[in-house]
Amino acid sequence: MTLRITAVLALTVAVTGCAGVRGAALDGDSMVAASPGPALTGTWTGMAWAVPGSAYFVSTPVTLTIHPDGAWQWSARGDAVQGRGTVTRAGTDRVVLQEQSADTAEDRITLRRSGTRLWGMSQAFLSGHPTAVDLHRTHP
Repeated sequence: MTLRITAVLALTVAVTGCAGVRGAALDGDSMVAASPGPALTGTWTGMAWAVPGSAYFVSTPVTLTIHPDGAWQWSARGDAVQGRGTVTRAGTDRVVLQEQSADTAEDRITLRRSGTRLWGMSQAFLSGHPTAVDLHRTHP
């Protein structure tokens, strides 16, 4: 149990270094609205954790699916779809998930990308709590 908590805290500290990615100002010229391409499409699975200091410690399995047309959807614990929208690449290492109902830049979910891994911070995955998310592509 102690090893798991240590691993979660280490991941949180690593991801917290990227904490500014969610609300970061993105240069409009660096946003790529084309289809996400084969490197992003597919199913991404992993975990979302409430960061330390929130009201309680909670984590949940998360599944994100990115379709070839740029549409995405996510669910937690294999439940019904909890969010959907369109994906945009921002530079070479960021992915922006714009929810259909989002009105402002703060409603975007910006994740870092490295190969078959997406990670970052968002309040979307555990509503009302700053959340670290770490996803790995499982199906192209």
